[in-house]
Amino acid sequence: GILQHTGSVGLSLILWTVCGILSLFGALCYAELGTSIKKSGGHYTYILEAFGPLPAFVRVWVELLIIRPAATAVISLAFGRYLLEPFFMQCEIPDLAVKLITAVGITIVMVLNSMSVSWSARIQIFLTFCKLAAILIIIVPGVMQLIKGETQHFKDAFVGNAASVKGLPLAFYSGMYAYSGWFYLNFVTEEVENPERVKLQQT
Repeated sequence: GILQHTGSVGLSLILWTVCGILSLFGALCYAELGTSIKKSGGHYTYILEAFGPLPAFVRVWVELLIIRPAATAVISLAFGRYLLEPFFMQCEIPDLAVKLITAVGITIVMVLNSMSVSWSARIQIFLTFCKLAAILIIIVPGVMQLIKGETQHFKDAFVGNAASVKGLPLAFYSGMYAYSGWFYLNFVTEEVENPERVKLQQT
């Protein structure tokens, strides 16, 4: 999405860097908030402490009705498309097939989370390792190619399609979405701080 909307390799790398720096600042701010306000709840808790119950309540309902379902839909549709892509190398993937696989994926996740917290945690750890392995498979060969001198894509890095005013915000959003996740730990601050409580709740 970033390369598509920026139009050049150089501008896409600059945007990746800017999004990474902004995400780092956000993560550092949340680390400080997590140590200052030692309550679970993340965004809700901080808005509640700063602005009171009404804005915090509205934020929770916006998260519940709009943000979380939209994010789940995007991730699930990407899952369905990536899963089917190897079977449709020569043609376009039918939209109905993507939607069916998406629905099956959401149902499986819902059933696993309903059946066992420990099993869903194990699956999440396994999928995290898979994700890190995929990232390494991309990064390591790329670094090896750079060491070998394969730098032709960096020559005239800013030559390409001109980035539009409409495209840059979409590219920026793609970058921030890729870096998202740094705020999730603050949703369970109290449980991390007092792990015995979590064990008692589970038993």
